[in-house]
Order: sequence, then C-alpha cells, then structure tokens
Amino acid sequence: MANYYLTVDKQKIIEFNKIPNFNNLKYKSLIDIVEFTSYFRDETHLKETLLNYKLIKETEFNKRLSIIYNYNKEVKTLMYGLTYEDDKKYFDIEYITYYLKSKKNDYVFLEKLCNRYRNSYLQGTNIILIRNYLNYVKFNREIERELEEEFDETINSFIKLELFSYDKKNKTYKLKYKSLRDLAMFIAYNQRKEEQEEIKKYQKIEKQEKIKKDEKVDKPKVKVKKKNKDIDGQMSFEDMGWI
Repeated sequence: MANYYLTVDKQKIIEFNKIPNFNNLKYKSLIDIVEFTSYFRDETHLKETLLNYKLIKETEFNKRLSIIYNYNKEVKTLMYGLTYEDDKKYFDIEYITYYLKSKKNDYVFLEKLCNRYRNSYLQGTNIILIRNYLNYVKFNREIERELEEEFDETINSFIKLELFSYDKKNKTYKLKYKSLRDLAMFIAYNQRKEEQEEIKKYQKIEKQEKIKKDEKVDKPKVKVKKKNKDIDGQMSFEDMGWI
C-alpha cells in the first residue's frame, strides 16, 4: 500500500498527528489526511492551525499545500486539491450516485466526466454508453424513459467498477479509497467551479445594471424652450379687444 503525505510546496512533509486531538491519525495515510483536512473550513483555516502548532513557518503560509505519493518510483500529486469541511458530503457513495444521476441533462459536466475517465480500462464501456447518451440528448428534446433508466444503470455500473474491487478469496467487495477520494474531489472541484461561474455572471450583470443606472443619473437634462408661434387664423386676446 502506497504512503501519502500532506506537504508544503510538494517538499516539506507535515506531521499533522502532532496536533492534539489528531494524535490517533497516521500522517502517511490517505484516509487520515482526508479526515484531518476535512475538519477545517478552508485552506486559510488549516494553515492558521498548522502555523499555530509550528508545523509550518510564516514564510510558508502562502505556499501551496498538496498531497503527494510515490507511483512507479515517481512522485505524483493528487488532483483537485485538499478536502475541506464542505467537501465531506461527496464521500458518501449514495450521494455520489444521486449526484451523477441528477446530472443526466448537464452536458458540460458529463463531457468532463467522460474526459476524466476516458483512459480507464475499467470504464471503457461505460464511457462509450455515456457518450452515446450525450449524442442522443443533444439532438432530441424529449428523452425516452427507457433511455433515462439505461443511463441510471450505466451510472450504477460506473460506481461499482470505479469504487470497488472484488476479492475472489473472500468473495466480497472492497472499497478502493483513493478512487473514492478522486471521484469525490472531481465532483467537489467541478461544483465549486460552477458556483464561481454563477457568482461571476451575477456580478457582471450587477455591474452592467449599475453602469446603466449611473449613466442615467449623470446624463444632463436638456431643457427645450418652447416657441410661441402664431397660427394662421388664430386671434390673440389683444386682437379680440380683451386686453
């Protein structure tokens, strides 16, 4: 089993189990690293704690935290950053299954999912089925119920193959924790990106509306003087002898 390390700038290993309340965790365990980081709201909250317990220096505060591991004698970095408090829900397999099925009409997300797992020898058939589904829904407004059910079955198969391995000796399925972490953080990362894009869109609209409002306020009002013109056949009060 590979060892994983929480690091500063991919170099300095952080032995976070030196912090009280986390002494029972192993700093080389991926499960324990995730459990530790998910206790914190965000990176700033985590770094403040590490700094407080002298596990990082002030000069390292702005450096990137990441998880590294050794694969085929090469140091690799886990994708999608660290797991924080709001990300924990994505580690629930039932929630992951529900989330992926709920994205059946989200073409952008499904394309990203296919691209992420397109080189997986386990997921070859499932990726083809998801792409076929995407091609159909792109050109058909109404989706047949049978096709939706097939999509749900594909997601079930995807989850089973990606997150579990079969132990022939004990005839049981074993959870592949790194695969769970990778899929959970892929979802969390994309969810954050979607939320950030929505915020940017809202801010852009708000900015445009403010500009329009300011232009209306700043625009000088031009007063148009009305000229009194005598109209043929029209008599003034003076002509009528009233004045």
